[in-house]
Amino acid sequence: KIEELPAAEFYLAPGSVDDDDMAGFGADPDADAANLDVTGFMTEWLLSKTNNVGNETTSVGAENNYWTSSRAAKVDEEATGRARFWRDVFELVHKTDRCDTTYSTKLQWTASLSTDDFSVLTAKYNETAGGEPDEGEKLLDQWCIVALIASLATYPDVVAAEIKPRLGPKNVNAAWLTQSGLENRFQWFDNGLDGTGQIVAVSDTGIDPNNCYFWDNEKGLQYDVLDESRRKIAEYIPFVNEDDYTFGHGTHVAGTIVGQRAT
Repeated sequence: KIEELPAAEFYLAPGSVDDDDMAGFGADPDADAANLDVTGFMTEWLLSKTNNVGNETTSVGAENNYWTSSRAAKVDEEATGRARFWRDVFELVHKTDRCDTTYSTKLQWTASLSTDDFSVLTAKYNETAGGEPDEGEKLLDQWCIVALIASLATYPDVVAAEIKPRLGPKNVNAAWLTQSGLENRFQWFDNGLDGTGQIVAVSDTGIDPNNCYFWDNEKGLQYDVLDESRRKIAEYIPFVNEDDYTFGHGTHVAGTIVGQRAT
């Protein structure tokens, strides 16, 4: 789903960016450039490659995608559903101007450039740039960005393309997967089994007691003292450290098991 695709990264092979390229992007040729805003450059470049029948980039992108290539056509003259999808995508993106708004207003480009190491282009998608889109506009954005990723991935200097998904808590899904394996069926909860009154031992890198999921408004924390009346941390033995600021893994694990935001 395109709403779960806030960013995509394209890795360029070492040596593919030279001093002239650095200068063209506005970077100092004598120093690596990190998080350089190249939105204007990339937008102009993208728009020059679309809405152009017979454009060289158009034909190369379509040919390098198996489902729209001449090889696929020779194998099966009757297009499959997947072949029709990609054919329609490339027809829409490369031969019309319908993706101009997506490319010019909804994508922000940054670059981390190096002349002797991997360079990275990052495209971030903002669905609501220019206003709240309707369902038709969302679908159009999806097609435009799918074609963009597929086309850029075929460039010889691009050695990898990686989708950066939007991260978020999925606790509700984890609960029904663990309890029943059936969507929204919570057999443990329905029978009163919710962990109330249970103590779980965790041996890890520690816990951040100031984290809102462990904070106790009524009782301060005393280390090496068992107090089952505390809201979340019944006992804390600081074998590694007293706050988990260095590592954070123990806070993550304990939060998964018993974490609940303080009110």
